[in-house]
Amino acid sequence: MGRVLLACWLIWGDVRRRPVEAVVFLLALSTASASLTLGLALTGAPGTLYDQTRAATAGPDLVAVPADPGQAGLPTLAAVPRVPGVTRHSGPYPLLYTTVRANGLTVNALAEGRGQAPAAVDRPLVTSGSWVRAGGVVLERGFARALGVRVGDHITVAGRVFPVAGIAVTATGEYPDAELTGPDGGPTDNSGLLWLTEKDIRALPSRYPRSYVLYLKLADPAASYAFEDSYTLSHALPVHFATWQSMESGDAGPLQASEPVLDIGGWLLGFLAIVGVAGLAAGRAVQQARRVGLLKAVGATPGLIAAVLLAEYLILALLAASFGLLAGWLAAPGLSDPAGGLIGTVAPLGAAPSSR
Repeated sequence: MGRVLLACWLIWGDVRRRPVEAVVFLLALSTASASLTLGLALTGAPGTLYDQTRAATAGPDLVAVPADPGQAGLPTLAAVPRVPGVTRHSGPYPLLYTTVRANGLTVNALAEGRGQAPAAVDRPLVTSGSWVRAGGVVLERGFARALGVRVGDHITVAGRVFPVAGIAVTATGEYPDAELTGPDGGPTDNSGLLWLTEKDIRALPSRYPRSYVLYLKLADPAASYAFEDSYTLSHALPVHFATWQSMESGDAGPLQASEPVLDIGGWLLGFLAIVGVAGLAAGRAVQQARRVGLLKAVGATPGLIAAVLLAEYLILALLAASFGLLAGWLAAPGLSDPAGGLIGTVAPLGAAPSSR
């Protein structure tokens, strides 16, 4: 016990005499550890969060929008639920391509008309406030965060002011990828999603032809692309489909692009940390040699001397790794969903990505 106390006293004394070197050592290894932790924690995270959001909101396997705008598109969608392989559907719901103004911002938006009863497919989960009501609007959570609005605030949709009745998450239109096909079949980039009652939707003016959307569940969700190809080949009426895989890729795209950067950056920082630690150790070699001589002079054994010198670096390394692991773990949830439109938790470190 006396040797342990002596070793601890010697280590603490050395750290107090050289605080700058100890801090540099801690920062270098902590940064490398945090980067590696983020790279590991975020691998597969977008898919995991999307799956959890899709399960919680009865997300569709396919979203169908007619190629023909306006009322002419309704007969096109009427035949889709009767195709073999479709097990459930919701809609068609009216769509309006418009703009939203809030806090000095004007943003493209996709307004969808909904009823108050829960839908069989695609049930947005209200995370704040309430679901649609007459004269009230519900915003997709990522869109609400981008606009900087909360429940009770007022926004302007197509020139009409609405109070924000609620904020919800969905698996079909996380900001800024809510556009589906866009007006006249073209894209509407950087769009947000909102919900109104069908009556409110029909009362709003529009510069673009109105459209409709249909949500589908398939007997085999993995065959969504095959269903899309088969329908396109066998039906004359054109329908634009969005598969759940494409929507997942859209939500995960920005983060998937950054995953290699985090991984490579983590390894590079780890390498630089090792080089930096080696440099610190080399710079202290003369000082440590003098210290070894003093310890020998007062009767310290070679084993005690080695334990003191090794334990100092080992303790600092463990502290640095712990700080980095904690920092990376705490930062991972926020970085895994930058838009804030998904729900769920990031898979634990080392867990295999979910199979879909």
